[in-house]
Amino acid sequence: MTAAQPPGTSAAAGGGSLADLMFVIRRSRPRLRMIALAAGLALVEVVGTLWFPLLTKDIIDHLGKAGLAARDVVGDPGVQLLCAVLLLSTAASASSRYILASVGLRVVAGLKQALFASLIRAPVTHFEDRASGDHTSRIMSDTRTVSQLVSREILQAVLAVLLLAGSAVVLFSLDVGLAAILFGVVGGAFLVSLPVIVTLSKISFGLQETTARLSARLTQVFSEIRLVKSFGSEALEQRRAGAEVEQLFILGRRVARVECALQPIITLAVTVSLIAILTYGGMRVAQGTLRPGTLTAFLIYIFAIVAPLAQLSSFFSQLSTARGASLRMAEVLRVAPEVGSARAPAIRPATPLGGPPRALVFAGIRFAYGTSAGAAAVVAIDGLRLEAGSKTAIIGASGSGKSTLLALIERFYEPQAGRILYGGADISGFDLAEWRSRIGYVAQSTAMMAGTIRENILYGIETAVAPADLARALRLSHCDEFVGRLAGGIDAQIGEQGVKLSGGQRQRVAIARMFLRDPEILLLDEATSHLDEESEYSVVEGLHELMRGRTSIFVTHRLSAVERMDKIVMIDAGQVAGVGDHSALLNASPQYRRAVNRDFELELSS
Repeated sequence: MTAAQPPGTSAAAGGGSLADLMFVIRRSRPRLRMIALAAGLALVEVVGTLWFPLLTKDIIDHLGKAGLAARDVVGDPGVQLLCAVLLLSTAASASSRYILASVGLRVVAGLKQALFASLIRAPVTHFEDRASGDHTSRIMSDTRTVSQLVSREILQAVLAVLLLAGSAVVLFSLDVGLAAILFGVVGGAFLVSLPVIVTLSKISFGLQETTARLSARLTQVFSEIRLVKSFGSEALEQRRAGAEVEQLFILGRRVARVECALQPIITLAVTVSLIAILTYGGMRVAQGTLRPGTLTAFLIYIFAIVAPLAQLSSFFSQLSTARGASLRMAEVLRVAPEVGSARAPAIRPATPLGGPPRALVFAGIRFAYGTSAGAAAVVAIDGLRLEAGSKTAIIGASGSGKSTLLALIERFYEPQAGRILYGGADISGFDLAEWRSRIGYVAQSTAMMAGTIRENILYGIETAVAPADLARALRLSHCDEFVGRLAGGIDAQIGEQGVKLSGGQRQRVAIARMFLRDPEILLLDEATSHLDEESEYSVVEGLHELMRGRTSIFVTHRLSAVERMDKIVMIDAGQVAGVGDHSALLNASPQYRRAVNRDFELELSS
């Protein structure tokens, strides 16, 4: 795996490499047989393009004879052959383009699937330093760039070279003088336009980068629209987006300026070629040293040559843009999946995970955010043991490491030192999907997917759920109290991130999902923090019923929620500051006594 690009840097700094481009193309798995078929049909088009001017030459020379009637022209074998060649070439061209379009769509689909598969299996840390809009841009925009190169530009460039080479052979065999004039003028124009083409490709890459930044900005603003409006930041975000839009305008105007300079060069080359060949060729026709059909063939070949030159120009521009896009996609495709996932390299044989619930033990755990060797540990715990089927409350001040402890159990992060043991086996040796399937996790910030309440409750549950079980989950989580009042009931739409529900309602939906998941280990991170006292009491009653026979860890700062727990663990600055029941901790842990006093003062003040 290559080193990840630092956030905020531009792929333009490296410019992309052909190795990255080839890596991405291989991952897109283009259908080579279809490309070969399209190439064969395109060759038929090339042959037809080279052949029909020669047929036209012979027909004009033949029709120059006096005394031919219209029916003689229609019935002439040369005319019939010309019509057949044109029809066959046209059909081959249309078929080739359709096949290439199909290949291109398949390449886009393959790359999008590969990128999404790589991202969805990436560790949580990969998403913490990158905007979600950036990932969206790579999947939606960059894939089209590489697809156009694979499905169209490469083959068109090869055919353009073949067409130019074939045209040169034919034209020089017909007349050296006219061929020298034609290729001299058109070739000179192409050389003059090369710097313009290079400039255009650089601007196009910058245009693509700015578009990606704007996409990331808009995604962030729209996903947090309530934050924007609550702080009155509409004007601020409009200025920020406006700056990116203005940059797009500037780059777009530069592209238009370059294209406006490029087009007249090509037009001038065609015009000069026509004038030169008509003048020189007309003089020679008048002198009898050149047949009219040959002159006509040269005039047709002018357009046959200009088109391949335009295709080569497009290829060089697209290649530069695709190299930049491939660098960004290669970074995503090379992201290492989470350790223990199905796509991660096996460090050692997976430890079997069957059997009854077992104890969780934290042995010499040390974890710090970031990769620097001197980073301060957020969690440093050794010897903490949570018995199978026990109910443990973890309390502590904000930032003490409580949620990080749960994230380590979920294996969102891997500790820098130490091990978490489950029944004596290191959990890092378990298959990741199987390990997480045994965990029910209700996070402090409730995650909701756009859709219905039913879809969110059943999210991640692949087995069929009986209506009675669903009703029980709604009842125990107290979702039934508000679901019945909604238009649509359990099938009511909740909007993006569940914005149509209150914080407490979203929390209850998450708890209902946990009832149905039927996990072996319960991780509750401030699971009742958004509930009023009456609802909290009812939900906690349901949670205690669910906790029976399961290893349960309840992170909270509300001491009223820990009374019926088997064990209380006091966390202070990432370390265990006390373990025991309420009475024992009051005597043994100063940190716990301070927490109790603060909680008591808050109750008095309320």
